[in-house]
Amino acid sequence: MTSKTTLQMDFVREAVREKATRELVALNQRADAFGSVDRARDTLFTLTADLAHASGAVAAVATDATVVPRMKKLRKLLDEAHALATELADTLGTDAHREALNASRAAILEALRASGIDPETVLPTTGGDAQ
Repeated sequence: MTSKTTLQMDFVREAVREKATRELVALNQRADAFGSVDRARDTLFTLTADLAHASGAVAAVATDATVVPRMKKLRKLLDEAHALATELADTLGTDAHREALNASRAAILEALRASGIDPETVLPTTGGDAQ
């Protein structure tokens, strides 16, 4: 290869690397956002279930008459928070976006490999829960 061809290939390779880096950063940010909403929803569900399971035992050992109403209030608030987190996840379409993010990430990684660039040298690709 000539020096000019090598220079052009290096230029193209660097352009691919820069674009891939920008795209992966954006994908990772989106994956983090969707993953956070999903984790919040799942955590609230777990808390609600744990509280429901424990409410009978708490009522049995409570010596203060305000404990049971507080438990009911807490459970109601958690139910509402879980419902809101579920609505948010549905509105954002976290499940559908996760698949699209994974497909985009795979395409970028393939483009890097096709350009002779090791994807590991560009940016870690394990963002959020988009996996």
